[in-house]
Amino acid sequence: MGLRSKWTKLTRYVSYLGPRNGLTLAALEGITRESREVSVSHRSLRHPVLLRTRSSDFEAFVQVISDQEYDVAEMPTPETIVDAGANVGLASRFFAQKFPDAKILALEPEESNFSQLCRNMADYPNVVCIKKALWTTTGTLKLFDPGMGKWSVRVDGDAKPGDAPLPEVGSAQCVTISDLMSEYGLTRIDLLKVDIEGAEKELFAASSEWIDKVDAIAIELHDRFKRGCSQAFYNATASFPHEVHKGELVFLFRQPNAP
Repeated sequence: MGLRSKWTKLTRYVSYLGPRNGLTLAALEGITRESREVSVSHRSLRHPVLLRTRSSDFEAFVQVISDQEYDVAEMPTPETIVDAGANVGLASRFFAQKFPDAKILALEPEESNFSQLCRNMADYPNVVCIKKALWTTTGTLKLFDPGMGKWSVRVDGDAKPGDAPLPEVGSAQCVTISDLMSEYGLTRIDLLKVDIEGAEKELFAASSEWIDKVDAIAIELHDRFKRGCSQAFYNATASFPHEVHKGELVFLFRQPNAP
């Protein structure tokens, strides 16, 4: 990385994290090539959050915590939230603070992400951390690395046309929404947050059993990884009349808050 690029990254870190946190994160990245954890505070957070150097954690922090991408005026106050693809828990942390009375199920299949998710949720008893992936069946799934690190593992090894299949990096338990609702005693899901690296194509293509029990959806679509994600999603959610976009996210509501 050239000097100009390093300076640009440093200024972004300081701008979003403050001088102390930003300089610490930049210094650790300059000292070691291995991923290291940094405890980061922010004016919108009641407790510090753990971020990893040399990962996508900082970009996710900017989107979720600094830019508040999940904060939309149309969102009714939910009692039950399912966070599929919770990663290290930034969205769950946002929801737990904004909706302290909501029951939140945070699903993350990758071991190191899940460990950090649990630690980031330690001060939020309304969040249940579940080491599973949301899928069309309940059982076991293989995990694959697209070359961007553990924070971006996927549940299928399909690559772009002409590329070699993605390398397998382990396995994880998976669960359907219906089985998840049954296990945790949910009759409805007020908010389903989905950020599952392309697996939304299969999830929503097989959603007829549970889609009528969901009232709002916040999703990041990954057609750049897998063709057909948006088509499967919109085909399944034709009964949601209200749509809002913010950043990379799409929000659908059956009945949004009145403006």
